[in-house]
Amino acid sequence: MTKGLVSVIIPTYNRADYVVEAVRSAQAQTYPRKQIIVVDDGSRDDTARRVAEIGDVEYYYQAHRGQGAARNHGLRIAAGEFIASLDSDDLWDKDFLSRSVECLETHQLDFVFTNWTKARGSQSQPSEWLRDGKWKKYQTRRQGEWSLLGAAEVRKLFLKICPAPSSSLVIRRSSIASGWGERMLIADDWYMILETALRRPCRAAFSLTPRWKKRVDGQNV
Repeated sequence: MTKGLVSVIIPTYNRADYVVEAVRSAQAQTYPRKQIIVVDDGSRDDTARRVAEIGDVEYYYQAHRGQGAARNHGLRIAAGEFIASLDSDDLWDKDFLSRSVECLETHQLDFVFTNWTKARGSQSQPSEWLRDGKWKKYQTRRQGEWSLLGAAEVRKLFLKICPAPSSSLVIRRSSIASGWGERMLIADDWYMILETALRRPCRAAFSLTPRWKKRVDGQNV
């Protein structure tokens, strides 16, 4: 495990056009120390060629087993102290990783997650976070844009909902209990965080500031 390195896992399946944009958004991060891993979950399009043309990215192919299995494939390869997983149809703002790692290190947290905007074609809108009043009770310990969560708050929150889609999350490798769920078509990210939080006390933080874009087109990964 390399201290300070962020391993970025990008699972993809038949999303050749989108995955190129996702990889480029990871490469454009202002955080300098990163390992970018694309795990192709059995694509039948020209994903392999398109990724190879980008350069400076590790590409791995597996038989089609689902997004959870693809993320775990990347986790086994990852060399970083920190783990992030960017869905292949999502895009990070350029300072997503730098702000996330800074918060993790400053407050010695297990993981952090941020708000996002939803993009449909050329239109975008805020996520439901800003309209959801439940976040107010979790904002009692503010540090700049971040709200800190103790172990009890983390468990209470994640037992109710999954507020942290994979693309929103940066987590310490040492904090992950086992990995993403492989038996479900969706919510593999919820499984990973919930298992982690229930096995050991975890401290976290969230930001209501949107730091990434989630495409809303009825497809996954």
